[in-house]
Order: sequence, then C-alpha cells, then structure tokens
Amino acid sequence: MSSMTQPRTDPQVSNRNNQLIVLLALFLFAVTVRLLPGPRTIDDAYITFRYARNILAGSGFVYNLASSFGTTTPLYTFLLTV
Repeated sequence: MSSMTQPRTDPQVSNRNNQLIVLLALFLFAVTVRLLPGPRTIDDAYITFRYARNILAGSGFVYNLASSFGTTTPLYTFLLTV
C-alpha cells in the first residue's frame, strides 16, 4: 500500500480566492451591461443647468417657468447655483 497524501489547502485561502472570483465576475458583468447599449448622449447635465439658471434668475426650482416640477438631482442643482 502506498501512503500518498494530498497537500492540504487552507480554507481561508480558498475562501479568499472564491471571493475574488465572484468580485471579478460582478465587475465584468457590470462593465458588459454598461457597454452593451453603445454610446448615448447624456443630457441630464443640461437639464440641471437649466434648473440652476432658473434658480439664479429668481424663478424658483423649476425647469419651465409655468411648471412646478423638481429635479432628481437637487443637491447638484444647488451646488451649481453657488
């Protein structure tokens, strides 16, 4: 009979490797999902600029002067007005 023993692997090292593989897979998935739609124009900044311009003009926190809707980025809008 042969007494061959297999090398022991440390459970902490194995767990760490599994965590790194999962993080890498999630990162690659996120990058792939972001790049799939292709290039697109981002116009949200211009919408926020218009809100900031209306605040500075004294018209209030509105996009159009006749409306009363707000923005989804109020903190950024207020930072632009400073």
